Amino acid sequence: FELEKLLARPTLDKREIVFAKRLKASVLGDKGYYAQYYQSNIPRALNYYHQSLSLSEEIGDKYTMATMLNNIGSSTEISGNVLKAIDYYHESLMICEEIGNIKGMPSVLNNIGLIYMRQGNFSDALEYFQRSLRIHKDLGQMEHVIKNLENMGHSYAGMGDQEKAMDYYHRSVEMAIELGEPSVIARVSTSIAEGYIQQGALQEAEQFVVQASNTFQEMGNKKGIEKAYNLYGQIELERNNLAKAKLHAENGMALARELGFPESIQDAAYLWTRIYREEANYKRGWEMYELYITMRDSILNDKIQKSAIRQQSKYEFEKEQLLKEQEEREQARIA
Repeated sequence: FELEKLLARPTLDKREIVFAKRLKASVLGDKGYYAQYYQSNIPRALNYYHQSLSLSEEIGDKYTMATMLNNIGSSTEISGNVLKAIDYYHESLMICEEIGNIKGMPSVLNNIGLIYMRQGNFSDALEYFQRSLRIHKDLGQMEHVIKNLENMGHSYAGMGDQEKAMDYYHRSVEMAIELGEPSVIARVSTSIAEGYIQQGALQEAEQFVVQASNTFQEMGNKKGIEKAYNLYGQIELERNNLAKAKLHAENGMALARELGFPESIQDAAYLWTRIYREEANYKRGWEMYELYITMRDSILNDKIQKSAIRQQSKYEFEKEQLLKEQEEREQARIA
């Protein structure tokens, strides 16, 4: 509000207008980040991100443009439009290369890695996470190193190396505790809980879910709360307590449908499929399995794989061209 009043002043010179608009773009980006990660309100987040991007383009602020394109990609991916998200990520990465913005690159690399991971391409995903990790370590951005470690854990889990996955999860949560990041601790705790469920260590899994759920409730993070419901349901199902499993599954599905995230609906539908199978309710089980397949296929398909490969090839080509142009400019400057 104060920035709007400032920009309305007729006495501002060009430099002051650019400064105020850059500041406004930054505030809009922060509001978008809060809407996405703390309120799970993706439409609101996208609205703020796009406003910030438009302002940044208007004043030629490529640093903020790269950040907003990455954020828009993340929100767009969560909404289920993975193909469009890939375009946003690579556009962001190319701008980072163009302006030498090393700080902006690891987050984009991490997000591209997540797309490969969700497509089941764990080896390529791991490579992106490792590249992101190296830059974050060099920059001393330990809060982001936490996310890299967690994602590397997911990759190893996908490869079937559960022991290595749990090692990375624990390293990630220990670092989050050191830095005092409650939201990160909660998120990683759900990954640890999943690992314990797979190992049959249900009591240990429940301890981590309780911890995560309490934090998500305090934050009002609906996506996190939905995840906790799903994990509670899995734990009770493993204990053959169908009544409790169904209660958690109902709450989880209601939230998943409210949020509309394909990944959340997929997980909720799969839990219901397992519950109905235990009850021998094959008609309802088949309906939930069809929903699970629909959501899974909206995330996992050949078009996404091909788009990721195409964009990577385009990025490598454009990067090579950029380096060539920079070399030619440098030679001209020397001459």
